[in-house]
Amino acid sequence: MTDKIRLQKFLSHAGIASRRSAEKLMAAGRVKVNGKVVTELGTRVDPDTDNVQVDEQQVQGDLEPLYFVMNKPPKTVCTEHDPQGRKKVVDLLPPKLPRVFTVGRLDYHTEGLLVFTNDGELAQALMHPENAIARIYHVKLQGGADPRIPERFAKGVRLEDGTKTRPTPTELLRTTRTNCWYEMILTEGKNRQIHRMCETLRRNVLKLKRVRYGPILLGDLPVGQTRSLKAGEVNALFRDAGLKRTKRK
Repeated sequence: MTDKIRLQKFLSHAGIASRRSAEKLMAAGRVKVNGKVVTELGTRVDPDTDNVQVDEQQVQGDLEPLYFVMNKPPKTVCTEHDPQGRKKVVDLLPPKLPRVFTVGRLDYHTEGLLVFTNDGELAQALMHPENAIARIYHVKLQGGADPRIPERFAKGVRLEDGTKTRPTPTELLRTTRTNCWYEMILTEGKNRQIHRMCETLRRNVLKLKRVRYGPILLGDLPVGQTRSLKAGEVNALFRDAGLKRTKRK
């Protein structure tokens, strides 16, 4: 007989939701243990013997943790369901995977690094605004280089809705005859933030690619392909998320 663990921890390890979201599922009466609705947050279960259901669907026990990255192609969506029938990143994942979380999202036209895991607690922590995980983007702008771009973005800019962005370190990478490339480091995730920042200077974003998420580099991973994270990369993600990586029971 294995040691009993808290129900929300069981649901997180099973890839259903983060612990905090699992608590909301329990409070809403959507979780059953051995046929009975459970709302008590202190409830503990035996992963080997107890029958746990969410929305009447049986939950598979403690899953092997998965951590991997994808080089997202442009013109794909990060949602599990798309009313417009557009191509989804989940369609590009290896077959027969358990449910995994996309750690943050990229817009339809944006390409580059996406992190996936079935560890709901880690995913939630990485996306929490207080952790301010740095993400690095390469941005192609129409027109020539402008010294105002690094200067203004480094101080934060006021967007059209009145909100101000955090300071965004920005560096010119290269120029072409008609365009220029900048590297931008974001520590927040406002909707279409880079596009909106560039619009404050009346600049048009032609291409946007994420090349780094926290300690994880995109490198030379081919477009549309995935790779598993190395142990050191996973440990670094836990450190950035402020979590201690422990063995699952």
